[in-house]
Order: sequence, then structure tokens, then C-alpha cells
Amino acid sequence: MYLNDFRFIIDFGALLMIMGILQIFSSLFLGKGTANTRLQQVILLAFSFFCICSSDIRFGISVLNVILISYFCTLSIEKAKSEMTRKIVRGGGISTLLLILGYFKYSNFFVNEFQRLFGKDKIVLDLVLPLGISFYTFTAISYIIDVYRKKYNAERSFLNVALYISFFPKLVAGPIVRGDCFLPQVRNYKGLSLENLEIGIQIFSIGLFKKIVLADRLCVFVNDVFYAPSAFNMFTVILAVLSYALQIYFDFSGYSDMAIGTSKMLGFDIPLNFNRPYMAKNISDFWSRWHISLSSWFRDYVYIPLGGSRKGKRRTFINLILVMVLSGLWHGAGITFLLWGLLHGIASCIDRAFSREKTRYIGTFIVVNLLWIFFRAESVKNALDIFRAMVMRHSGMIQPYTWSFFAMAILGISIIVAVKKNKGISDEGYSLVSLNTIGGMTAFLVFVGLTIMLGYFGNTAFIYGRF
Repeated sequence: MYLNDFRFIIDFGALLMIMGILQIFSSLFLGKGTANTRLQQVILLAFSFFCICSSDIRFGISVLNVILISYFCTLSIEKAKSEMTRKIVRGGGISTLLLILGYFKYSNFFVNEFQRLFGKDKIVLDLVLPLGISFYTFTAISYIIDVYRKKYNAERSFLNVALYISFFPKLVAGPIVRGDCFLPQVRNYKGLSLENLEIGIQIFSIGLFKKIVLADRLCVFVNDVFYAPSAFNMFTVILAVLSYALQIYFDFSGYSDMAIGTSKMLGFDIPLNFNRPYMAKNISDFWSRWHISLSSWFRDYVYIPLGGSRKGKRRTFINLILVMVLSGLWHGAGITFLLWGLLHGIASCIDRAFSREKTRYIGTFIVVNLLWIFFRAESVKNALDIFRAMVMRHSGMIQPYTWSFFAMAILGISIIVAVKKNKGISDEGYSLVSLNTIGGMTAFLVFVGLTIMLGYFGNTAFIYGRF
């Protein structure tokens, strides 16, 4: 169940009502300090599994397996009496999680490639990719590694671990939240508050606007052009490539906003996942601003353990390329994702070798846009067709898609406001109003009304939901 699904919004409203009534009852009859009850956490856990199982009960089984592996593996690491045993348990837990992820995510790809190379009969595996499996698997892996590194102790409460990994706002498309950020909030849960509700509902609405008004409308145009690039003239193809860069940003940052807002309404704080990525000064800077939770995950659990930049330039470049290739494969099983990651790795090496300290906003933006073509294309041939249609003059339909220019204006205004407010390139801050005033409430209701009026409801899936 996606966060922009109307059924989810109704169900989530019911969840807030149930938890609110429970909290009021506890305060009135059981004492003010008893609002932080385990029952509220049980309700949250049950709702999380309801959301994931509403799509397919097998998805819930997948999440439960990851929870069980994480819980018993971390407890076993702490109980181990020798370092060798600790390493074996850690390796076994991580390997099992990666095997599960690999089986669901890459089996079809390898089978199809084997058949293509050796001319075997077509074999179709009846596999359904569980929603968000990459996100909650990486969450579990980071938890196991952090406990092994003694960054914090293993959580004794199975309920807390289960809620940490399956928490529904971040389950489908992240952000990937670390244990030292989320688990203390579970242990010290304070319940609902009017202040958090006021902030959370506004952040959620901003994310919903990004998704259904901007990203989903851009999707219609992008799909048409990428499906048949030769049918459109050069200007239209270039506009479609730029539109996809806007679409994926508004789609994914919109989901992150909705996850942050939903969590805030429930009393949890989730870190920001974007920091004005299209204002990056180079490729390395872009990856410190785009999908921050994944970028920092690869940095802390892959790049640094490989040696990072501590073993000379040659080893640094190998590490950068390897990490970006793995990042590409994390996004999907396909040659296009591998190429996208490889090219980003090469671009990062070039930045580090020649222009790490230089500011190249426009150049970085152009490179990122061009590389998004491989990310979006259905095949390498499709990507090459897009490139060809961008640089070769040819006859075709001219379509100056209005929503593309509207999305550019929205992005530009948001950047200007952020820069003016913070006197520099700011983070993904939110311009919120006070809902306790008539003016603030009116502005918020107008914004929600415009979101509903302008929203496109023909496409509900989030791009990163399939990873």
C-alpha cells in the first residue's frame, strides 16, 4: 500500500483516531505518564504489517523473515565468546539477507541472460519482488553491522526490532534509517502530540503535491517520449529528458516527505533524504545530496571498509567505481542500471582527480540529466535512441509540455526561497504555517484543495517502490 493511495489515507486517519483515543483514555484514567504504552507500539506494528500484507501476504512473510534474522543474529553476536564466533554470526546473517535479496531481485535477470547467451528455451520464474525489499534488507544489514562494531547494544525487545524494520512509512521506499536513530525513539515513545500532528500533516501534504501534481503529470509526457523518441523532434526529446530528472526528483523526494510527515504525526523523527541535489557543485556533491540515506549507507558499510581514500589514488578510484556499480545494481537488475552506476563512478573519479574543489553547477546538472537516461531507459538500445534523438535533427512532433515548465518554475522558486531564507544552498527545509491561526489554516486548506484539483490520479506507483 502506497502512501499516496486514497485507501491508505483513510486507514491512516483511522489509525490516528484509535491511537488518539487510546492516549486520551490513558491520560484520563490511568495517569498522564502512561500514554507511552506498549499497546500503542503493538498497534503501530500491526498496522505496518497490514499495509505490507494488503498488497500480498507473501510480502509480510518476507519482512518477518528479515526481522527474525536481524533479531537473533544481533543477540547471538553479543552472546558470542570469541571474535571468530562473532564474525561467523555476522557473516552468516548478512549473507542470508543478501541471498534472500538476490534471489528475489536478480534471479529472473540471470536466468534471462543465460538463456539469451546460450540459446536455451524460455524459462519464466514465478517470482514477485516484495515491496521495499532493498530498503528493509539494507536496514537490517546496517543494524547487524552496527551491533557487531559495538556502536550500540543489540535490542532485547523483539517488538522494538520488528517495529524498527517494518515501520510502514519508510518500508516501501525508505529512507534507510539507522538503529541508533530509530530504536531510542521506540524505547522512549511519547505518543501523539498536536504539535507533531500540525508539522507532520503539512510535510505530508508537500510530499503529496510533489507526487500527484508534479511527478505523475510529468510521467505521462516522459513515458510517451521514451517509448518512441524518433516520433518527437529534438527539442521535445531534450525536454523529456529534463522532465524525467524533475519527475524522479519530485517522485522520490515526495515519497520521502510523505514518510517524514507520516512518521512525525505518529511521534517519530526520520532524517531528511534530500538536500537540493540539483544544486550540487560536482558529482560527489550530488551524491551527498541525493538519497542521502543510501549514499551514506554505501559510504559507511562498503566504501570505507574497502579502504575508502586511504590507500592511494588508484585504490580510491577502484573503490568509487565499485561502490557506484553496486549502487546501480541495488536499484535494479539490468544492464542499464549497471551502466548508470558505472558512469557515475567514472564521473566521480574524474571529479576527484581534476576538479574536486571547483564549482560546476551547470556542468554537474547536465551530466546527471544525461545519466538519468540510462536509469529510465528500458534497454541500452532505447537509451542510445534517446541520445541519438537529442543530437540529430529530425522531423517529429513538437510538444512543449506545459507541466514541465510548471515543474521547473516550482523547483526554481523553492531554491530561491531556500537560498534567500538561509543565505546559501540550504537543506530540504519546509515552509510551514501555523494551523492555530485563521490565515495559516486558510493557506493550508487552499494548498490541499489545489493539490486535489491539480492532481493526476492515473498513476500511483512510486519509482523507488519497485527497488
